[in-house]
Amino acid sequence: TYSREQLAAMYAGEYEVWAIIAQLYQSATYGAPENTVYKDGGKVTLKIAPKPVYTVTFETEYGTAPEPQNVTKGENATEPEEPTDVAHDFQYWQTAESGQWYFTENTVANNTTLTAVWQPKNFVANFYEGSAFLTSTFVAYGSTITPYNYTKVGHNNVKWTLSNGDELTDTYTMPANDVNLYAQWEKNKYM
Repeated sequence: TYSREQLAAMYAGEYEVWAIIAQLYQSATYGAPENTVYKDGGKVTLKIAPKPVYTVTFETEYGTAPEPQNVTKGENATEPEEPTDVAHDFQYWQTAESGQWYFTENTVANNTTLTAVWQPKNFVANFYEGSAFLTSTFVAYGSTITPYNYTKVGHNNVKWTLSNGDELTDTYTMPANDVNLYAQWEKNKYM
């Protein structure tokens, strides 16, 4: 049993509780689906149902997803350790409904799924002629490598091959590591 002042101090900022307290002196008994107030003479009994607890689930396309969290309605979820992946950099968590999730600002109002947003990492494509280094370029994981535009007097049709001898084609995409490419030439044929 608490006085009006004690209730106000205990539940400051709680809209539902303030609505109940406002009704205390207008009605002998006030009932709400989750909260019940009884007035008996000068004493007030306030039974408050606990706030609901919701589950915050984390989904990642890459890496290992953090464990789900049980969070009381109106509170903040705890920011988990960032997931990692060899080919992608983690950017942030988001919801499908409202975009980027800020753990210190956004509060949980229902069951929530947070999805990891990723950006492909950049790796280096090195171009060589024999053992002579020509140039290098950064290429995002999964992107097509643009061949280096290189000419050699007396030769045509430069082809680029990987260290294993495979030819660089327009469908070859950057793996999750640096690659070395080597120039292969055809000599000009003169009639």
